[in-house]
Amino acid sequence: MAARDVPADATNIGALPAELQSMDPALSVVPPQTDLSREARGAPGGAQGTAGALGGDSYLAKLMQLDISHQEMDRIVEELEKVYEITPVEWLACEGVGQMVGRDLGYEDDDEFEEALKGSFADFLRLLPGFEVRATPGSKPGEGKNEFKILPPPPANTLVPKKMVLNVKSSQDLWRVCMKAADATIEIPELEFQIGSDQRRKIDSIYNHIGAAIFNLGSHVREAGSSMNEDTKNKIVDTIHLLNLLLDVPRPWTFIVHDPSGMSEIKPDAGVTMKRTEVGAPLEALAEDDEDDMD
Repeated sequence: MAARDVPADATNIGALPAELQSMDPALSVVPPQTDLSREARGAPGGAQGTAGALGGDSYLAKLMQLDISHQEMDRIVEELEKVYEITPVEWLACEGVGQMVGRDLGYEDDDEFEEALKGSFADFLRLLPGFEVRATPGSKPGEGKNEFKILPPPPANTLVPKKMVLNVKSSQDLWRVCMKAADATIEIPELEFQIGSDQRRKIDSIYNHIGAAIFNLGSHVREAGSSMNEDTKNKIVDTIHLLNLLLDVPRPWTFIVHDPSGMSEIKPDAGVTMKRTEVGAPLEALAEDDEDDMD
């Protein structure tokens, strides 16, 4: 784990809201080895009830039903990108690729994989930024074969560095999908916490972006063992505790994507504020910059 995932002072929580300071972190910690799939963790913040309120056809309702961990989401997107890169055609069959991905992930058959996805592989791809799905030409909607393609990056002259800001108000917001560009970073200013760039695109729910950071931090502590000094270990453990508390959304908090390339996306984007930023500007300056709202 890179040092960028550790705040400069993870134990400095004096400025945090009383709701976070008063809660017992030990009651909500996800141990490093814990499976973060929906089945293992349960619906965050009563998501099952909320999904019903959103309606069966709601985009967020469908996202909240997914039963895949952040590791699985990573592998699905990685496999899709690899297959697409080596295939000379523009559109690929959802059924064939879905069967291959499901087997690679260890699912016994297509039915088990689709149960985890709460729908067909084609429906799952429709939820992801950067993918397009179509019915085979000539088929009626919902019938015939579905095909998908990975959308190319927008023209370079249309991209501008930006900062995307989402005020997370409820567990519904955690199920938005964030496509984090290879050079983008995620910031949670309430914790002075940053998830750095890792030079590859990452598509996942906000919940799983945070869950992956928790997992990586816990793995780092476990692997370092006695070689890590107690002060550093305590700061990292405190950060793990606080990130877990935020996943319960005890009060609104801020999810920020700093995107130098302008290629990141949050879907759906309702309520997301986007601002133009300067290339190379430090995060401190970006956090205070309220100019140039993007349409």
